[in-house]
Amino acid sequence: MANVYNWQTINSVAVWVRLISTHPDQEHLRLLVYPVVQLLEAFIALRPSSRYLPLRLHIISMLNQIGESCGVYVNSGAYLIEVCFRVLVSLMQ
Repeated sequence: MANVYNWQTINSVAVWVRLISTHPDQEHLRLLVYPVVQLLEAFIALRPSSRYLPLRLHIISMLNQIGESCGVYVNSGAYLIEVCFRVLVSLMQ
């Protein structure tokens, strides 16, 4: 899991998100929207601990970026609520 959940992998996916977001009208890149969104959602679900909150926020930001630029709905609200809940719980302890 350490090979997947690191900044190098996240930044590699971020390059793809930027490429797809920059050229949303190109059909061959638009075909990659769904697989990239699924990959990002899998990254979020991989380690749901408070230690990885900054990384999760970056991934949520990428989900919002690809959704906005391509005009597709990406449900990132549930992930944001979970992050806020974890922060709130850690503050109450």
